[in-house]
Amino acid sequence: MRMPDLSPTTQFLCVTAVAIAWATLMARAGIVAFKEMAGMREMYPSSWTDSQCRMLGYFRCIVGVLLLVVWGLFLTVQPSLQTNWPFGRLEVAFVTMLLLLSSAWTVLLVPSNFRKFGPLASRFWLMAGFLIFWWGSALGVMIWVLLQAMPTSSFSGAYA
Repeated sequence: MRMPDLSPTTQFLCVTAVAIAWATLMARAGIVAFKEMAGMREMYPSSWTDSQCRMLGYFRCIVGVLLLVVWGLFLTVQPSLQTNWPFGRLEVAFVTMLLLLSSAWTVLLVPSNFRKFGPLASRFWLMAGFLIFWWGSALGVMIWVLLQAMPTSSFSGAYA
């Protein structure tokens, strides 16, 4: 469904929001690549066990897979969204939020010093609970909003 064209100011703001989110993601991806090539390793608190460190690695993979699912859901829903020329506000909001979530995921990938988080990081389950709550909320809200944006089927009959 097409809506009236967006004003030039609104178009500029939409394009700027997507450009900033894209630049943030690319910068963080560059940092991940640099630290990976430099061979930097993460510094976990000494109170964490090896299995807890591996569990955090699995959590990163799960979040990455869920992000792929959310991107796929967006690409499925996107053709049916209300659009203005050349794009719709809702589309821009979804793309911007997905780019920012992807950027936040790259923060999980960057080898870092978890000791700098102080008491939060010294207890693995407290840190894990925080990460699970934050990512569960962020991805859950995105999935819920995308499902709400999906059109309802207008099919109301049976095959004869």
